[in-house]
This record gives sequence, C-alpha cells and structure tokens, in this order.
Amino acid sequence: VEEAAIYAQMAADLPDAPDHLTLLATSFHRKVARMRAGHRENASEFAEATPEEIEYLLRLYYETESDDMRNFVRHRLQSAGAEEQILERSVEYRAQFMQIRGDEFSYLSPALFCLVSTNCQ
Repeated sequence: VEEAAIYAQMAADLPDAPDHLTLLATSFHRKVARMRAGHRENASEFAEATPEEIEYLLRLYYETESDDMRNFVRHRLQSAGAEEQILERSVEYRAQFMQIRGDEFSYLSPALFCLVSTNCQ
C-alpha cells in the first residue's frame, strides 16, 4: 500500500492528471496512515488524515471544475478537520493574485486580467 501511495502520488503530480488520480493518491495515504496507527477501528478520520492527503485535497478543491467533485472534497476536508484551510488558502491565493495584478492593471476586473495576462496562472 505504501508503494501504491508513492506511485499514485507521482501520477497525480503529472501535468493534466485527472482529478480521480488525486483522490486515489489520498485514499492510499489514508490507508497508510491507518496501517501505521495499527488499524484502530475507533480512530477518527482527523487522526487518519495525513498532511499529504490534506494538501492533495486542497489542491484538488481549487483545480477541479466540477461542482460535485468540489463538494465531495469539501466534505472530506471537513471530516478531516481541515475545512478552515480552504479559507486560509483562498486568502493566500488572493494575495498572490493581487500582487501579480498590481496597481498597473487594477482597472481591469480579475476575469479580464486573467484573459489578457500570462501571469494569471
């Protein structure tokens, strides 16, 4: 399972990897965490969630275009006790965006700026 987690993570990190590979990687990370915890049946999901899993879920939350997938990921983050990190990450991304946009293009709406700028990624 540990080896599968490594390969699933590598596949999920490839450019244009589909969303389901990230979910596969997170499920393997969860299984590895369960194994390391000694298969405790009463362990909460928060205790089983690894930092890698939370990071993948956060990445997936922002990268997916599917509302259903985003809701599913939000539920997984909530059950892992990491829902606050969605807001923290949003604030961080907004600050980065505003820094890239700067005062020079402040007259453009964010959507229009993203259309005309290569730095928007």
